[in-house]
Amino acid sequence: MNTKYFFLLLFSSLIVLHGCKDITDPEDPDILTLADFLDNNKPALQEFHVTAGTASTIQGAKGCTINFGVNSFYTMSGTPVTSGDIEIHLREVTNKKDMVLSQTPTISDNELIISQGVYYLKALQNGFELKIYNFNITKRIEIQPDTPKVFLGGILGGQDSFTWFTSDSAGNIIAENTYLDSVTYIMNLFSNYWNSQNYNWINCDYFFNSAAPRVSVFFPTIDSINVYFFQSYLVFNDLNAALHYNSYSNSQLEFFNIPAGLNATLFTYYIVGGKAYVATADIVTSDALSTPITFTETTEQGLLDILDGL
Repeated sequence: MNTKYFFLLLFSSLIVLHGCKDITDPEDPDILTLADFLDNNKPALQEFHVTAGTASTIQGAKGCTINFGVNSFYTMSGTPVTSGDIEIHLREVTNKKDMVLSQTPTISDNELIISQGVYYLKALQNGFELKIYNFNITKRIEIQPDTPKVFLGGILGGQDSFTWFTSDSAGNIIAENTYLDSVTYIMNLFSNYWNSQNYNWINCDYFFNSAAPRVSVFFPTIDSINVYFFQSYLVFNDLNAALHYNSYSNSQLEFFNIPAGLNATLFTYYIVGGKAYVATADIVTSDALSTPITFTETTEQGLLDILDGL
């Protein structure tokens, strides 16, 4: 990966993760905050219960089926869990609105990836998180020119950086796809890399693999933005993909390493003092494109209405 872009991406990910922890107004903790907005509107957390020591299946509300084997659950120290109730948490992220609200931009190794479905999965027993081994997800997808890959996503250890990856630190492939027919596949996750508590996101994606040159786009603004109350995404009109901004400097938003010639919409907003402000811009990506933006006051519902149209 290009070192320059890695650190820019790392910086932006720090903003994503740190910018949404316990953001409250010290004078009135009950008013709307950025953290409230994201927590209230991200894809619903679904809860299921299965029995350890037996094969089991759960069905997500948006169409994914997850199959657990007889010995799928282990404590974090590696002891098999063979009896008792297992609580399963699942979120399904299927569209660009969900990606923005769940803060799961579609990028891996600084390359744009196109989502076929993003899932958050966690198993617990008596309130303690468990490791999950050797399970699979069955999902119907739209036919694409490239075979989807399975990515794991989460906090990169010690760096607080959200990332998607297809192999572990030793280069071992983390999962494989098996097609049942032209549009149905099984994601078989067999790597022990799923053990970490930090990796609870699964994404079935394919790399965009565009031959177009990579470009940077900029959005200058006269508004003074506090990054701890702020989010910005570039959402692609014809692709199920969204990128988080790389940096905010000199009063402008900056996105890097984007394939040229793509129709995209900037969605950027901040919430401060209980009030929401938003700016949008429709662009075609081209080198060093600079499009000025102006924020206008809106409501929580106004932000959701814009997201619904992406």
